[in-house]
Amino acid sequence: MQGGCNCRYIRFRMTSPPIFVNGCHCRVCQRETGSAFAINAMIEADRVEILTDGVPEIFVSQVGSMPATASARCPHCGVVLWERIRISAMRSASSAAACWMSA
Repeated sequence: MQGGCNCRYIRFRMTSPPIFVNGCHCRVCQRETGSAFAINAMIEADRVEILTDGVPEIFVSQVGSMPATASARCPHCGVVLWERIRISAMRSASSAAACWMSA
């Protein structure tokens, strides 16, 4: 799957399907989109290939008590291309009360 910014200065290709797609309703995503949510394709960073010579600008922002996020934007048209976030993949079997996982 390919994508990029509106002016085509930065183009990319995902070399595998995303792990999952989510609708995020956090304040950062609301602020970035001007909407109630953002749709994000979560994928490992090493599975994204930049196809053009364009270099995104990195903006660090913080909204309220939310953790700071680093967004990559096109320096020409301003489209947010991706954000780098830290996540933990918790093993459900390691939880003392694994009832939060349902089949």
